[in-house]
Amino acid sequence: MKNIKRTAFLLLCIFTIVISVKPNTNTAEEVSDSRGWIHGVNWITIDTEDVLIFSSNGYRPTKPTGEWNHNIYYSWFNTDNITNTFKPKVLVDAKLAQEPSSAAINSNGYIIITSEDSEFHPESLDQTFGIFDSGLKKVITYGKKLMPPQGGHSGHVAASGDKFLVTFCDGWIDGGGAYNLGTGDDIYSRIVNQDGTMGSLIKTQVSEKSRDWWPIVSGSDTEWLQVWQQYNETSSGGTLLGAITSKSGKIVKKFPITKNNKYYYYDVGYIDSLGVYMVTGSRMDGGFVSLINKKGTIVAEKTKLPYTVREAKTLINEFGQYATAVYPTYNTGAAVLKITKNSITLKKTVKVEVTWDYMGTDGTFVSDTKVIFATGTKNGIKFVPIKIN
Repeated sequence: MKNIKRTAFLLLCIFTIVISVKPNTNTAEEVSDSRGWIHGVNWITIDTEDVLIFSSNGYRPTKPTGEWNHNIYYSWFNTDNITNTFKPKVLVDAKLAQEPSSAAINSNGYIIITSEDSEFHPESLDQTFGIFDSGLKKVITYGKKLMPPQGGHSGHVAASGDKFLVTFCDGWIDGGGAYNLGTGDDIYSRIVNQDGTMGSLIKTQVSEKSRDWWPIVSGSDTEWLQVWQQYNETSSGGTLLGAITSKSGKIVKKFPITKNNKYYYYDVGYIDSLGVYMVTGSRMDGGFVSLINKKGTIVAEKTKLPYTVREAKTLINEFGQYATAVYPTYNTGAAVLKITKNSITLKKTVKVEVTWDYMGTDGTFVSDTKVIFATGTKNGIKFVPIKIN
C-alpha cells in the first residue's frame, strides 16, 4: 500500500514473535507477518444463523509476497456441522488489501463492514465501509470513505440501536510501538446510519502531544465506549484510554483505563444485563479485566489474570445477575470468568488444542457449557470448540 503504515506493516515481514512465558520478550526470525495471510475475523449471529466475515489473501491463504492482496470473505454456517457447511465466498474483491475487516449488525438487521483499503482510493490508505442487509445483499456499495478527502486506517465498528460508530486512526509516525515499527497519530470516529449517511467527524483523540492508534469500540443501547492505545516512550507498553461517546456524536468523557498495556492486546464488550462495559487486556504483569459503567467510571478491576491473545474477542454469556466470560489465553488455552456488576472472578483455565495467532479470533457461546472460537491461521479459518465446565 502507498502509505507509511503499509510500509511499516511490510517491514514486519522480517520478524516473528518469539514470546516467553510472559509475552513481552521478543526476538526475531525471518518469517512473514501472520496478518498477511488473514487479518480481521468477525462472527455475527442473525436469529438462528451464523456468518463469518474475514479478510484473507485467499479461501485457503498463501504466503504473502510483495503487496498484500486481501479480499473480504463470508460464509454462512451451522455450528452443529461447521466442517461441511463452512464454504467462504468473496464479498469484496479488490487488487490490493482490504484489511483488517470489522463488522457489526444493528437492531434492524443491517450489517456494516469497514476496513482500510488502498484499492478504491489509491492516492492514500483510507478507512471505508459498505452496508448490507441481513442476507448480505448490498445496500451501500463497499468503498465509501469515512474521512474525506482521504485518510484513515485500522478501524473498528460497533452498533448502538440502529446506528453504527466507526472508530479509526489517522497518520503514522515511524519508530516506537510494537517492534519499533511506529505508531499511529490520532483517533477519529464517525456515526454511520443504516442508509449510509454519516454524522460529523468526531475528534476522539487528536493531539500534537501524543501518539494514539488501534481503536476498538463496543456499543450499549444508549452510547459507545471507544478504547485505544497511547504510546509511552519510557515503557515497553502503552497507556490504554477510553472515551464514552453519545449517539449525538459527542465525547462525553475520556479517561485512562490502565498503564503499561502490551500494544494491541486488548478487547472491549458490553454486558447488557449488568449495564457495564468489560475491557480485557494484557499488562506486563499479566492479564487484566476492567468493568466500566456507562458514565465512564471503572467500577471493578482484576489484575494478574492469564495473558490475553492479540486481536482476540472475549465471549460473554449473560445470566441476569452475573455473566460468564471466556477469552483465549496465551498461547494454548482459554480463561473462564464470572462477572457481576462490581466483581471479577477467575473460575478456571482450559487447555485447548490450538496455538493462537494474532490474525483475529472471534466466536460465540453455543450452550451454557460450550463455546466455539473461529481463529485465523496460515491454513485458513480454524474452529475451536471448548467445553468450559
